[in-house]
Amino acid sequence: IKSKYIQLIYNEIFKNINLIAVTRDGSNFIKKLLDFLDDNNMTSLINAINDNLPTIITNQHGNYIIQSIIMKENLALKYTIIETIIKNIVFFSNQKFSSNVVEKCFEVEEMKDKVIDVIIKDNNFEQILLNEYGNYVIQKALLKSDQIKQQLLFKLFVPLVHKLQCLPFGQKLLSKLFILYPRLSIYILNLGEQL
Repeated sequence: IKSKYIQLIYNEIFKNINLIAVTRDGSNFIKKLLDFLDDNNMTSLINAINDNLPTIITNQHGNYIIQSIIMKENLALKYTIIETIIKNIVFFSNQKFSSNVVEKCFEVEEMKDKVIDVIIKDNNFEQILLNEYGNYVIQKALLKSDQIKQQLLFKLFVPLVHKLQCLPFGQKLLSKLFILYPRLSIYILNLGEQL
């Protein structure tokens, strides 16, 4: 195929990314495309994906494209997507497929603290922790946090322990967290004595 026709094909792909990325074959094709697009076409692809992020990231096939983008070492454009994820952190954390993508954001060293800070902010932590998918995001945040941020996350747990115990997955989650983080159970017991 001559190059001028390839560009026309690329343009059609970018224009219809919301339809292509949500199928198994389309998702696999886009992931392969990430490996050989030139800079201009890569920018067009990432912009098209970012413009359609809610549709793609919450899809069973499309979320793998976003994960691939986030894990690409030398792709500065991934930060655009991560920023969009951060702006919608509660929504994306609480969806079955996009929660996996949020977890991948903690693997990007330059962004993990920013993601954790947004989770800690306002009532984001509670909304994410008390969700059947979001609680895995909190677990990953704890795992990837330094001691100071971990302490902040522990502090947010205290008023939510009773709510968490009432949820179908709550007891199991608390048991797991207390085993992984003995300091959390000590922290909650100490704070309970102070109240």
